[in-house]
Amino acid sequence: MRTHHGTAAPRNWHFDSDAETLAIYAQYARLHTSLYPYFYHLSKAATNQGLPLIRPMYLEFPADRICWELDRQFMLGEGILVAPVLTRKSSHHRFYLPEGRWRCWWSGEIIEGPKWVERSVPLDRLPLFIRHPFVVPLLEGVPLTDSVPTEDTFSSSSERGSWQMEGIVDSLARITTGPGVDLHQALDYLALYVFVSKTSWQQQIALPDGGILDLQYQPLIKEARPGPHLPPPRFASHFPKHYTYAKAITVAPDHVETIQLTEGILTLHPSADSRRRQYIVRWG
Repeated sequence: MRTHHGTAAPRNWHFDSDAETLAIYAQYARLHTSLYPYFYHLSKAATNQGLPLIRPMYLEFPADRICWELDRQFMLGEGILVAPVLTRKSSHHRFYLPEGRWRCWWSGEIIEGPKWVERSVPLDRLPLFIRHPFVVPLLEGVPLTDSVPTEDTFSSSSERGSWQMEGIVDSLARITTGPGVDLHQALDYLALYVFVSKTSWQQQIALPDGGILDLQYQPLIKEARPGPHLPPPRFASHFPKHYTYAKAITVAPDHVETIQLTEGILTLHPSADSRRRQYIVRWG
């Protein structure tokens, strides 16, 4: 992600040195922007609790002896494991997943830890894994229409296309000029990527414009019927894959709303100092 080169610029390979490098850089610039709500959440934790955004593996897994010896992978906060490839032309990349369930960001593959994993990693794929049952808040983008969809909106493919997600809006303020002038402010929409579970859990997320979102998940005794499919984001190869179902719900400050997932109930309760916004909950 580095774009400045100091006094060594003539000797360094630049992010726009060729088309392939520029395309990969653009993909990860979009990923970095979409993670803005998560970075904000982690920044609040750093301020209030002294926890760093980038954490050594032993900080999250102090009881795992192997994690104390790992120096080539790290945790981004408490929810995302990053295992960068550090050797040139590496056809086999080896990394460690601690105890628990981990979902591959790119493929959706779920791997049970603890175990060592060896993979052939393409040049444009940074190994990323989401920790179960963590909820990743993302800045997913805005719809191309002003209307909020209902379940009936998804009755036909033509109607689905009218509410296609644009993918991502880089501006965090209302756009006043250019092609995005009619779009809503990006922070009016926040995507939550949820791991369904057979056990109950609770999580609090610091919202990027202030306030706290309290999430509570309670599994159902009988498997429920899945919700409607929201259309997948356009131009969004950087989003986590294989989240089959989705629902959109608008929640006012200090109001409690529930969403029925395939295997449980998710309760959303934003604090009184938050703002009214639409949450796009994706699960699989």
